[in-house]
Amino acid sequence: MNLEFIYHIFLEASLVVKIVMILLLILSLWSWTLIINRFITLGRVKRQDKAFINTYNQGVGFSKLIEFTEKQNNLVGVSRVFSEGVASYKTISNIKYQTPEALMDLINRKMTSTISEEVEDQDFGLNILSIITSISPYIGLFGTVWGIIEVFTSLGSLQQVNIQAIAPGISEALIATAMGLFVAIPALVFYNIFNRRVNFNETNYYNFQDSFTGVIQEDVHRRLRQANANPQA
Repeated sequence: MNLEFIYHIFLEASLVVKIVMILLLILSLWSWTLIINRFITLGRVKRQDKAFINTYNQGVGFSKLIEFTEKQNNLVGVSRVFSEGVASYKTISNIKYQTPEALMDLINRKMTSTISEEVEDQDFGLNILSIITSISPYIGLFGTVWGIIEVFTSLGSLQQVNIQAIAPGISEALIATAMGLFVAIPALVFYNIFNRRVNFNETNYYNFQDSFTGVIQEDVHRRLRQANANPQA
């Protein structure tokens, strides 16, 4: 089977089956556009996360980590979570009038909000892939059923029934089912891959938040001791 054969079947198909084929083609192009987009986006997130975590695990301190984030054109993933957490910490004024719990609550809320936004950005389009996965086989099946109905309807006007008479109609009907599966299978496979990656990233971001807030908490206590020791500062 080749594209020329499919094109010939499309030209010979009924209007309803043609509409089904065109719709499935549109869904296929849409799904592959989303797949390529997610590959690029999640690939960039993975590279930036790996580079940041490698730097963070070296224990280089805030200044080096901030320097790392400032070099990035577009902060994503754990770098974004870190940057927002540090920015929130820097904006806290009158630290000597704050309790450690209140300070950490403010920072944690900001980081949690950033994680939610980051996961939502990474999750973009996956719900559409899920919908395409669900509806494509049924659209193809509808085209198949419609094509078979037309074949049997046309048999009533034939004096003699043979395979040459019904083969074209059966072919166009089955092509619709094949197209539905052709659209649904890649969408399902890549939906599962991307969804697993996003869930993995989300877990890592919350783990990083727990680790990073522990570091900040130590700095909060240090700053509070300094502020209380120098009440005129």
